Amino acid sequence: LPAAILSSVLLIMHPGLYDAGRQAMQSLDTWSSQHNQDMQYALQHWPSVFTNVSVISNWTTPFHWDPHLWSDWYDMLVMVGNYEDCVLDIPMLGLQFLYNPSTVVAFSSWLL
Repeated sequence: LPAAILSSVLLIMHPGLYDAGRQAMQSLDTWSSQHNQDMQYALQHWPSVFTNVSVISNWTTPFHWDPHLWSDWYDMLVMVGNYEDCVLDIPMLGLQFLYNPSTVVAFSSWLL
């Protein structure tokens, strides 16, 4: 469900990027129908326009910046689970956000 929510958020925030993700997933589905049945099966159960998802659980992450990103592409963080009083801290920007379940934070990686 969180992946589907993130896709919906992207549709609102950046319709062009959402459409590009859907087209990529459709192309993968077309290719896999002829070349890789396991991939096609997985794609039928993949609820997102994102082709990549990283899971971070209760952890401080090291600095990461992808030099191949465009400034209008977004990293999206979503809080799932049953937690209270969590804080998303981005010290290099001097920002802190209350980060309770169902919170989505999106930002351009170029901010970092």
